[in-house]
Amino acid sequence: MRLAPDARSRAADVAQLPIMLTGQRPGANGAMPYVPLSQVATVTAG
Repeated sequence: MRLAPDARSRAADVAQLPIMLTGQRPGANGAMPYVPLSQVATVTAG
């Protein structure tokens, strides 16, 4: 996905991007589960 420069200027903001979990069953409402990027990767500035 592409992010505008202001959306990627802070590591804390990038760390909150939602990542869809593949291989998981949809929830009771039919939605796929998502987790913040920071749960599956280390996000640092630089």
